[in-house]
Amino acid sequence: MQSTPSSSTTATPPPHASASAIMPFGKYKGSPLSDLPPDYLLWVSLLPDLRQPLLGAILKEMGRRIVELDQPAQHEREAVEK
Repeated sequence: MQSTPSSSTTATPPPHASASAIMPFGKYKGSPLSDLPPDYLLWVSLLPDLRQPLLGAILKEMGRRIVELDQPAQHEREAVEK
């Protein structure tokens, strides 16, 4: 008979845990990815031996920043169109 894990034994990350992963190594070890300089994120993302889930978290953070940068531009475009 197979047993299924009960909800009390299944670890559930806090809601904010996915908001920013923590850098596990290097100069910024222990820092949230959201606090790292963009040039460092780019450099780390290009490391040939970088694996998931860190690679995905870094790419997600870089994408989040790009969207953030575009927000004011989108607002300005909408204002001009009116």
